[in-house]
Amino acid sequence: DLPLLLLRPTMIYGCGQDRNVSLLAALAERTGFIPVAGRAAGLRQPVHADDLAELAVTAIVSENPVNLLSEVGGGSTLTYRDMASRIARAVARKSRLISLPPGLMFLAVSALSWLGPWRGLNAEMVRRQSTDLVFDDSALREALSYDPRPFEPTSADFKVPEYARGLQLPADRSDSLTE
Repeated sequence: DLPLLLLRPTMIYGCGQDRNVSLLAALAERTGFIPVAGRAAGLRQPVHADDLAELAVTAIVSENPVNLLSEVGGGSTLTYRDMASRIARAVARKSRLISLPPGLMFLAVSALSWLGPWRGLNAEMVRRQSTDLVFDDSALREALSYDPRPFEPTSADFKVPEYARGLQLPADRSDSLTE
């Protein structure tokens, strides 16, 4: 029997390549606000890419191979609203949250999703702001002593680190919000 560790991370952030946390940061930088739908009370566990990399290395070098299928969360469980607020505080431009009625935000996102820099947005993103997307990863934490950082992003988390720029594959980013 070969051991198999299959990791299913929740919302990954760090290195500026994600399409969730970094997208919100880019929006805040560009507009000075992050819109949220209503209370935006759905729970999240954002996990930093560096914590996932460290976890993978720990699993590879472990003397006791782990046979496990596990979700992987970050060190904080917080509402979507609180997550967005922390992102707004981390960007260079003074930014704030704007609460919109979910129906209005649903319509706005549906319309904007057809325009260049907003492609990739969808109305489902609005609905999920009030849905809990958290998982129990206690077995993984125990098996590999996994202790991820809390969600306290900095502006560096929204950019590709200098050392990694040469490792990127070329891509047409002309319609990206992160330019």
